[in-house]
Amino acid sequence: MTETRVFIVDDDEAVVDSLSLLLRALGSPIESFTSGELFLQKVPVSARGCLIVDLRMPGLSGIDLLQRIRDLGYKLHVVMITGHADIATVTRVMKLGAIDFLEKPCPPALIVDAVRLGLERAAEGTARAQPLIEFQQQVDQLAPDERAVLEGLILGRTNPEIAEALDVSLRTVQARRSSIFEKLHVTNRAELVERALSAGWNPRGA
Repeated sequence: MTETRVFIVDDDEAVVDSLSLLLRALGSPIESFTSGELFLQKVPVSARGCLIVDLRMPGLSGIDLLQRIRDLGYKLHVVMITGHADIATVTRVMKLGAIDFLEKPCPPALIVDAVRLGLERAAEGTARAQPLIEFQQQVDQLAPDERAVLEGLILGRTNPEIAEALDVSLRTVQARRSSIFEKLHVTNRAELVERALSAGWNPRGA
C-alpha cells in the first residue's frame, strides 16, 4: 500500500523547520520543499498524504501549486496557510479543493488537527483504491499482446471476435487467454470480469 506522507512547501526555511518539528508527532514521513516547482519535480502524482503549503511564494504561489496538482491528478489533501487572507482568496482556495485555510499566526493545535484530517482522508482513499492498485499492477505485468486480449475479454467479445480484431489465429487468442488467467490468478472469464469490475478497472476501449 502507498504510504501516506506530509508534504510541506514554504519558501521560508525557518517555517519549514518549525512545521516539520510540529508535525513529526503525527508519525507520518515528512518531506519539505522551498518552492512549488521543486515539489512538482520531486513528488510523483501517485503520492498520497497531506500537503501544507504557503499561499504567497516566489514563482508558483500556493494557489498556482494547488491548481497544478489538481490539473495533474494528484490526490493530495491540501492545507493552505498565509499571513494575508481575504474572502476572495479563501473562496478560490476552497473551490480548488483545499480542506482547510489557516491564517498566520495559527495555533499549533489547529495546524496539527488540519494535517491529521488530511492524512486520515488520504489513508481512507488509499484503502478504497487498493484493489484497483493491485489489479493494475498485475495487468502491467502482461505482455502488450496479452493486454489486448484482456481488454477484449472485459469488453465482452468472444474469442473469434478478438482473433479477428487483432488479426491473429483463434489458437493464439486461446493461448494468451490462458496466460492471462494464470497471471491474474483467476480460473475463468466470469471471475476475471468480476475482479476487474470490483476493482473499478476499465479497459482503454471502454
